[in-house]
Amino acid sequence: MDLERALTDIRAIRSQMARSSAFRGYGPLTFALTGVLAIAASLIQGYALPVPQHGFLAYLALWCGTALIACSFICVEMVVRSRRAHPGMATEMVEACVMAFQSLSATFGEERAAAEQSAKLGPMLSEDYTSARRIFLEDLAAR
Repeated sequence: MDLERALTDIRAIRSQMARSSAFRGYGPLTFALTGVLAIAASLIQGYALPVPQHGFLAYLALWCGTALIACSFICVEMVVRSRRAHPGMATEMVEACVMAFQSLSATFGEERAAAEQSAKLGPMLSEDYTSARRIFLEDLAAR
């Protein structure tokens, strides 16, 4: 019983250490590859889809495919760097990064929904609310 409790405590400590560790970002190769990938996609779009409205599904497929490839580069880099920098806590660090990303995407998802709602209301919003909302979004973006 004491051994199980000790192992549980050790897992909790390792998880807390991984959450409090700073992820030092992506390597220069991944950063460059995602930039080159985006430039390549924009060139393809410029030549193959000059008017995205006429080929919306192809446009969507191009950019979703680009995002999927970029995300795979980033995921591989995240796992490799975490294992190299923190061999004992690699799994915990990757889990902490994924949880932070999910939290961030949920926050921005709520903000996007609120922005869409306020865009529908448009001029009906009071000036004070619009001003406070703009300040809040600027503060959120600065974080």
